Amino acid sequence: MSTIPKPSPNAISHLDCTARYLVDHHTEAYCREIGDVFTSQECSYRVAVEAGRVEWCDFVVLPAKRRDCFARFGLDGGAPTTP
Repeated sequence: MSTIPKPSPNAISHLDCTARYLVDHHTEAYCREIGDVFTSQECSYRVAVEAGRVEWCDFVVLPAKRRDCFARFGLDGGAPTTP
C-alpha cells in the first residue's frame, strides 16, 4: 500500500484527499454517488487520468459536495464518514 501524504498543517491538502480516495475507495462506486456533479463515466475518467496531477476535490465543484469529499476522508478535522 502506498504511503498517504499528510495534509498541510495550514490547509486541507487536496492531494491528500486524492491519495486517500484512491487508496480507500473504489472509483466507480464513489463516482456513482456524485452523479449530480459528473456522469459516472466522466468522474471515473477524471480520477484515473488526473489523480496525482490535479487535485480530486477541486473537481467537486458544488460546495456541499466538496465538503462531503473532505468529510469522507476525515480532512475536515473529523473522522472519515461512511456512505
